Amino acid sequence: MVKQNYGVIIFVEGDTEVEFYKFLIEWLKRHGYKSKTKGPVIIKNLHGIGGFKRIALRYYLNKILPKQVNTKFYVVLAYDTDVFEYSNQPPVNWKKVDKAFRAYGALDVIHVEQQYMIEDWFLLDSKGLCKHLGLPLNTVVPAGKDANERMQRLFYKANKLYYKGHYTKRFLDELDIGLIYNKLKPELKPFVEILFNKKVN
Repeated sequence: MVKQNYGVIIFVEGDTEVEFYKFLIEWLKRHGYKSKTKGPVIIKNLHGIGGFKRIALRYYLNKILPKQVNTKFYVVLAYDTDVFEYSNQPPVNWKKVDKAFRAYGALDVIHVEQQYMIEDWFLLDSKGLCKHLGLPLNTVVPAGKDANERMQRLFYKANKLYYKGHYTKRFLDELDIGLIYNKLKPELKPFVEILFNKKVN
């Protein structure tokens, strides 16, 4: 049985992911998911995939544990998988990362693998993006080399620029997070189960 005073530290690649996970957690609370933990829930931006190897453990040891001496933590690693797809030598050895966190007392290490990039998730609700941009809801999302470029081209149709990072807050409220969440349940399930009890009807 999981103790109730544990905390959760969520490591992400960038500001865009910080905004998304903050919004998702609050959305789940508003929609009947009851928080399971009494400990802190911390979201840390690692500024790129290399931070999982160089920064995450150091931050956990030097910034989190000294201030939370009576709290055990689950560690969530949320990252894009595009940099691993065709790489013979991936930039991060996840087994080593997991082993290091567990060696220093982490209750468990949870991986949330974002297929390709976070913009792929936003594009699951293209109608919500079009609503934000003032475009017809049936606007076809332009093709591009990746989801970030497709987002940029969609915004360009509305004579606007898409910026990664804190700009995301401007349109998250207009996205159907329920639609996105339901499509991503397999990826997000371990993360949600750590934070919340089953949905309260």
